[in-house]
Amino acid sequence: MKRLRALATTLLALAFVIGASAAGAPAAEAASCVRVVGGTWNPPGNDNYPPALNAESVKIKNTCSTSQVLTGWRLHDNKVQHTFRFPSGFKIGPGVTVTIYSGRGTRTATKLYFGFTYGAVWNDTPPERAYLRNAAGTAVSSWSAY
Repeated sequence: MKRLRALATTLLALAFVIGASAAGAPAAEAASCVRVVGGTWNPPGNDNYPPALNAESVKIKNTCSTSQVLTGWRLHDNKVQHTFRFPSGFKIGPGVTVTIYSGRGTRTATKLYFGFTYGAVWNDTPPERAYLRNAAGTAVSSWSAY
């Protein structure tokens, strides 16, 4: 009887946790500590051309207490017309914010580039949204300026 009661309590607690997760943010998004935290989608000037093209950007932040390897991760727009693939072996340190620019530039630990010389990545109107996907393809975070 004691074992049955313990099993019932465990199952009830598990059902509550699963239900709470489903009611809030998606489980994958709630579990990820690397998130899209902001960006600039409509910088001054014509964002189809440099230098405004490099003013267009998205920021991701590692809120974990450890570095995270983003090999195989992707960042894409609402219609999946533009996809950024994180470089193999790229690590984001704990508490670090990385900016991904639409244009070209020199890669650093906190600056990455889509590599475009023409054409805005992010639409300046809703329903545009930035999606961050892990190596398995699961959406772990999203953000919109609108």
